[in-house]
Amino acid sequence: MVVLQHPKSAVAESFRSLRSAITYLAAVKTPEDFGDFLSFGEGKTFTSLNLASAMALGSKKTVVVGGDLRRPKLASYFGESDKIGLFSYLIGKVEADKIILKTEHENLCVVSLGSDPSNRPELLQRLD
Repeated sequence: MVVLQHPKSAVAESFRSLRSAITYLAAVKTPEDFGDFLSFGEGKTFTSLNLASAMALGSKKTVVVGGDLRRPKLASYFGESDKIGLFSYLIGKVEADKIILKTEHENLCVVSLGSDPSNRPELLQRLD
């Protein structure tokens, strides 16, 4: 969580620049134009978390959603349990408002992946 822990660092400045670029692009392009912006390669959680942090520090209400099926760890960055989350909602165990966790940082919330059901790829298809 570089942006939150070291807001004046060069890395944090890079994420603020990325935030500005995305804000500008979002005003002139459709979501489809972004393609697979964060779909491939390593560092997706790092990038997503720090971009979300930069957005929150820029006074934007922000929710970062954990979707790493191989190594879910988003909740651990905030000292939260990963028992209730996106999967709990998708299988109908809880309402949406129960999976959105507020963090100690203003404007930043998190939705963890939650418990690990055996049919997780099929559950994620429900998001389409």
